[in-house]
Amino acid sequence: MLALMGLLQMPLATVLINNATRYLPSAEVALFYLVETVLGTLWVWWLLGESPTAASLLGGAVIIMALLVHAWLGLRSEGKTAPTDSVLTKSPT
Repeated sequence: MLALMGLLQMPLATVLINNATRYLPSAEVALFYLVETVLGTLWVWWLLGESPTAASLLGGAVIIMALLVHAWLGLRSEGKTAPTDSVLTKSPT
């Protein structure tokens, strides 16, 4: 299991995170590291049966909520800056 994680999972994750900076700002890519921390706790809880503390669950919920609000606000501002006169919306004559 350790060889699988060390030779496949970690290099693949590193390559994907490094390539993500081509398409997203580096600040948003850094937010994915926070998700990794939260999901790591949940994986240990689910797979190994180790119960997280209430503080860990609360902290994870705060991180997930912050990411959701950030994504929602980003989508709202993206919709406001979209051009209204698009080629796709024009009717053929």
